[in-house]
Amino acid sequence: MSDLDKCLSESELLDLSKISSNIRKTIEYLRIEFDDIVVDSLLISVLSVIAQVCILGKISVKASTKRLIQGKDRNTLCNMYAITFMPSGEGKDKAVKLLLKTFCQPYFALFNRFNSEYMIEQKYKIEAEAEQKFGDSAIDMNRYKNEKEARRLIPVVTDGTSEGLTSMRHSFQLAGFGGVTVRISEFGDFILAENQARYDFMSIIGDMFDDGSTKAKVIKGDKVAVEIVGVPNNFFAHTSFYDLLEGSGNKKLKALFNRGFARRSFICFPQEYKYKRITTTQNDPRTSYLKDLEDEKIENELLSEIDDFFKNMTESFANILLKPMPDLWLEMDTEILFRMYLEHNAVRIEKMNIFSEEAIRAEIKHRHWKALKLSGMIAMFEHPDDLRVRLQDAQTAIYIAEFFGEHFGRFYKEEPGTAEENLMNFFIAHANEWIPMKNIKESNFVGKNKFNAWFKVFRPDLEKTLTEQGFSLQEYTAKHNIVNLRVVSNEL
Repeated sequence: MSDLDKCLSESELLDLSKISSNIRKTIEYLRIEFDDIVVDSLLISVLSVIAQVCILGKISVKASTKRLIQGKDRNTLCNMYAITFMPSGEGKDKAVKLLLKTFCQPYFALFNRFNSEYMIEQKYKIEAEAEQKFGDSAIDMNRYKNEKEARRLIPVVTDGTSEGLTSMRHSFQLAGFGGVTVRISEFGDFILAENQARYDFMSIIGDMFDDGSTKAKVIKGDKVAVEIVGVPNNFFAHTSFYDLLEGSGNKKLKALFNRGFARRSFICFPQEYKYKRITTTQNDPRTSYLKDLEDEKIENELLSEIDDFFKNMTESFANILLKPMPDLWLEMDTEILFRMYLEHNAVRIEKMNIFSEEAIRAEIKHRHWKALKLSGMIAMFEHPDDLRVRLQDAQTAIYIAEFFGEHFGRFYKEEPGTAEENLMNFFIAHANEWIPMKNIKESNFVGKNKFNAWFKVFRPDLEKTLTEQGFSLQEYTAKHNIVNLRVVSNEL
């Protein structure tokens, strides 16, 4: 079996044995904390936090030939884009919040230190310029200082305008470190909004993936166009998929994929959500108690290790203001593996029907590019004291690219279900949970104005089908006449 064959995905289920050690341990810790969140999503959460820390140091991977990386220096900045599709209420960002709060304090401390030093340096620089230009006029000096006042750097944004994002990226360019991580929750609502500013915002996010550069653009307060060069950026979005499998939502999503987000992003669409079924076992209090003790022991062992992983990675960036981070070189075996992967994907495309979806072809063609960038971040998390991308780093990156490539193909080819099928899957995915009728109505299985009449007609068929699958539908009315529904397994 070749090195490439070892890291190609063979199953729809995530194989943690193919994930590098430190990342796997972090996922194991999260599985104890969040045993109800599918592991595919936890992997994206871990990688997104690693990516957020890594762009602080503007790390890049360097190849020895132009076959992998075009350009004069043959290097590429390491950054990551990902879109995760999960039902509402499944804890899309719980793992990210926990990782940032628990393990990333050294990262935030270092970022804040760099930020403060940058602000002081810019303040003195602007004061000197004001003195030189308008030394005879205090009014003009103050006006100039107010106009040119340095912008405090923000590492994470959740919304904005293309102009604001460009301005922030320009500030990072002046600072000489870091970049912007964009995190958007309920991304479906974001792209469904008829909002030109958001369209422009997404366009510029798409442009800045490859090498952190965007075309010259005039920023408010400046008279000349500003070109952003070499500022790495991440993009992470979460969304429910119910409004995006059909109709205008599906068209807008596919338009976004065809504009380049398919080839740039890891798409997480867990198979578990569509086919989720409830399995129950008789609860034994003693068994549960012993399991809790075992989990607590494992958790405590992992806590210290994971804290060291993030701390060691962050500390490797401590001197970047004095000396930029050197490139991470691909070891010879690693570069050969990536060349094989590039050729493997080219053959795949040749065998595809010429009329295949453009977004699917583009994603396969550029899959090696996402894996290459990811391999540098994996290397920094696994062995930050050794600035090389090892073979195992690359194999993990390629396996992840393949695994989520299959996710994308599954999502993109998904046949839109009927409103009845989608509601059925929604109930089963949330089995044993009381759900207010208002929330069900707002999930837009049909138009809100049509829901009550539609559900009244469909309910008998729904209950019959649920019974055939081993479930039953229950209802109770809470305070203020709020109707709640839930589906439960008949085995309970």
